[in-house]
Amino acid sequence: MELIFVIAMLGILAAVAVPRYMDMGKEARTSKIKAIGGSIATAAKTAHGAALVQGAGSSVNMDGVAVSLVNGYPAATAEGIGRAANIDAAADGLSLTYSGGIAQFTISGESASGGSLVCLVVYTQAVAGGMPQILTINSNC
Repeated sequence: MELIFVIAMLGILAAVAVPRYMDMGKEARTSKIKAIGGSIATAAKTAHGAALVQGAGSSVNMDGVAVSLVNGYPAATAEGIGRAANIDAAADGLSLTYSGGIAQFTISGESASGGSLVCLVVYTQAVAGGMPQILTINSNC
């Protein structure tokens, strides 16, 4: 009788605990992409501040590295926001794309439910008189 009780309790514990542990990957990816979004936002503001101080035009020096600017903020290129945010795609497990004034920082892979991940940060470079747009999408991390 006690053995049946123990087995039943283990079954209940497994039904409750295992899904919580399986969902930890999603929470980790969500936290990671939010942190990357924060890093990109901070880098853009820091580069803009440096541009104002240095009176920079098309580039600014950040920690000895030239960062390309568009309208006083990092360009949506590897030489712009890529350098300013100092993102290491390999170390961070990201794929990076730069095209037409938009940079995407994506966590690639497959979700636990089997579909593709939708876990990325989109950086759209600043227009004249404006600020860059930074959008973090974590709907299916």
